[in-house]
Amino acid sequence: MPELFFWGLSIDTIANLCVGIGTAILAIATFLLARYTKSSVTSSKEQLEILRNQFNLDQKNSDQKHALERLKQIIMPLNEEIGHEIGLVKNGVYCFGGKEPKFNCLIFPIPKNKYFYAPETGLEHKALENELKNQMVLEISGDHPNLIELLQQRWGIYTSIASKIEILKNGLTTDSYKSELETLIRKDSNFEQITLDEEEGIYEELFVIYEYETYFHEGKKYHVPLASDYFSIENLIEAIVNLVICEFFNVSEPSKKHFFDDGLVEETLNIRSKFMEILEKDQFEETILKVNQSFSELKDVDSKICIILGKIILEYRQGYNLTSDEILFI
Repeated sequence: MPELFFWGLSIDTIANLCVGIGTAILAIATFLLARYTKSSVTSSKEQLEILRNQFNLDQKNSDQKHALERLKQIIMPLNEEIGHEIGLVKNGVYCFGGKEPKFNCLIFPIPKNKYFYAPETGLEHKALENELKNQMVLEISGDHPNLIELLQQRWGIYTSIASKIEILKNGLTTDSYKSELETLIRKDSNFEQITLDEEEGIYEELFVIYEYETYFHEGKKYHVPLASDYFSIENLIEAIVNLVICEFFNVSEPSKKHFFDDGLVEETLNIRSKFMEILEKDQFEETILKVNQSFSELKDVDSKICIILGKIILEYRQGYNLTSDEILFI
């Protein structure tokens, strides 16, 4: 059979050319697909890296926000309160029945709104705000389990002191001692007895205490009354007993004014001095000794808490890249 030719080429030659051209086209297509695939993979990796970086940044910002919230709500207020409390203990500044103006530290009876940062002590309020704070304390103490134990020890020392102060107060308010105090109050010239005629026709005997401002005029010293407080005999006896308990623990007269009104401290000084002479101090010595031991224990526990809080603040500063200003001014 004669061989067929097209355009001067044999059938076999044309077939070989078609196969070669198809192979070349396939190779080019494969090359282009591979190049596109590589570009797509590279682009996907870049997009994934961008997403990962954005996620890490968002996570870092979120972690930093939570860290600042814990510092603001728990760590810094607790650190400041404990430092304040250590100073009060060192200086023997305790309060029995008065008002502490800043942190409610060393106030006995323990104020109902006192928050101890110690979950599950039985004294914490069930308010949502404190429940959230308790959760934060648990989270913060994750790497420092001793913190919870120390905070609970602090609460236990507070309750122990409060119970012993109640024993002292009961001992100072027996019928005989109350009678002695009432006699001293009525005889003291620093007090002005007044009787108020109520609209209902009820007469109530009150004792008035004045606070004075001192000033000098033409070389003479003057005392001008600024304000006055009115006390029933029962309330005045209670206030004096609280001040006498302060004296059991050598709280100075200026320190008493940290918790009590100046006028009350000054005007009752003579009565308290005479009452202390009447007291049979031996019956209170054992309880006073135990309370002093508890104050010493409290200072030790507070110092350990301060050390842990210092470590936590440093960890937060380094771990969350916080500046000193961010920590100081939260």
